[in-house]
Order: sequence, then C-alpha cells, then structure tokens
Amino acid sequence: MEPIALAIIILLLLALVCLVMYFSYLQQNSKLDEINARLSKLQPYPSQRRDPKIIRQQRAASGDQMLLLEAALQNSQREDLTPEELQGIDAARDTFKACADELKNDGEWMGVPFDLEWFELLERLPIVKRLYRASEFSVMGESTLVEEVPIAIANQKKPDSSA
Repeated sequence: MEPIALAIIILLLLALVCLVMYFSYLQQNSKLDEINARLSKLQPYPSQRRDPKIIRQQRAASGDQMLLLEAALQNSQREDLTPEELQGIDAARDTFKACADELKNDGEWMGVPFDLEWFELLERLPIVKRLYRASEFSVMGESTLVEEVPIAIANQKKPDSSA
C-alpha cells in the first residue's frame, strides 16, 4: 500500500472515532439533563441557608442574656434562681444549641475562640452554672421523692397488733 492511502485510512479512522466520541458525549449530556430535571422536581426550592453572621448574632444575644443574669446574680448574691430565670436559661440553651448545630451543618463552625458550645459558655459563667445545676438536682430530687413516698409507705410492715 502506498503511504498516501495509509494516511487517508488513518485519518478516516480518527474522524470516525471523533464522531463516535462526540455522539456519546451528546447522549450523556441529554441523560444528565433528564436527571437534573427529575431532581429539580423532587427539590423545587433550594435549601435556604442563613448568613453565618446572623446566626452568630442570634447566639451572641442569647449569650448576652446569660452574661446579664450572671452579673445580676453576682451583684445580688442570691443562692437560687426564679422560675422565670430557669425558663430564660432553658430558652438560651435551646437557642445556643440550635445556632451551634446550624453553623456545624452549614460548615461555618470555627471552633473555640469564636464559636462556643453550650457547656463551654456555662464554664465561663460559674454562678449561673452552680445555681442551674443545683436547681436541676432539686427538681430531680423532688420528683424522685414524690415517686418513692407511696412505694415506701406500701413497703412498710404494719405493726403486729397480736403481740
């Protein structure tokens, strides 16, 4: 065979390979478009992510309430928390944990100097922590006492009147 004929055959084979690759690319693109259309039907609305600054501001407001409570307790030197204060601490804890979870889920969590967990905040508020823990234990103690009293009464032996 002549070299020119061999070159033409090789060019035709290369052109054929390029055509096959181009049509397979088009076919894959059309399948990808179909998959994207199905996914967009499943998820019509993209998930709304809040700005990390807004989340941190909400968490900071919650932490500020705790700092104000710590300062008030330090000035008044009380040894107990009112029910309203306990509810405020519970609300602050829920807000603090929700904000931390949201930052972690969004990949915006920066760690200890910038982002604190709930227990890390409580470590910085020793009076609130001590009184909050004491109130938790007193509530738990009262509930167990209430449950144990009927059991203890039922388990007591009745005095033997025949003796």
